Amino acid sequence: MKGFEKFQYAMLEAATLIMKPLTEAKNKEAGQALWNHLFDLDGPREAPTKHTGRAIYFGKVFKAFLEITYSLETLEDIEFYIGRFPFQNTRISRDRYLQFHIETYFSELYLLQQRLNHYVVLIERQYRRDPLLPEIIAKCKNLPVLAAEALEGPLRVRHSHVHQARVTDSGIDRLKSIGLLTKSKDSSLSKYMRIHYRLVHSDVKKKWKKAIVKNNDDVLKVLDVFFERFFPVVFEESGALKYPSRLKF
Repeated sequence: MKGFEKFQYAMLEAATLIMKPLTEAKNKEAGQALWNHLFDLDGPREAPTKHTGRAIYFGKVFKAFLEITYSLETLEDIEFYIGRFPFQNTRISRDRYLQFHIETYFSELYLLQQRLNHYVVLIERQYRRDPLLPEIIAKCKNLPVLAAEALEGPLRVRHSHVHQARVTDSGIDRLKSIGLLTKSKDSSLSKYMRIHYRLVHSDVKKKWKKAIVKNNDDVLKVLDVFFERFFPVVFEESGALKYPSRLKF
């Protein structure tokens, strides 16, 4: 099992251990609140009981990992979306559709890097009054740098995009120019440009699809290395979730 998958599996196991007791009769109110949340039912969404320190800690580390998972899923979704154009006969043009998803991709990539950094900071803060803090800091020391350096190329494009307002791509820019000419009052010119527009769009789409597929493969490799090193910070060797010593059950 690779780093990210191994970490995800251990986190789900920890979630099961936390949530399963809530279904028992003695925790009926907590179980009902969880049930209402999961199935969008009427009634209370939070149990009227005070959460323990360990439960609060688990909630923080679980949510932070969930946010990272959301970012990865969004990157993978865009890989799918960019290869298709489902908006025939609408005002949404093919070039704007590509532009939107490419800009969203780089923004989500940046967000992923920030969430990885946040995860490291979150864990370190939870151990700030714990004897294990120096060990935690030592194990986490190079993780933000690892993520930043591995994602440096795509992130450079994203930072340029932020300052220039748009991701610039010669293919998409050319597609926009051709798209404008499809609206010419000269029927022969507009007809020719519509055909040309489809051909250019196919080429540009394939180029970006290929680039994003490769980039997503690289992102997964980064996550595997990151979480392989982060695993012993958050989990025991057995896969059980670690807790700062100051937290009560």
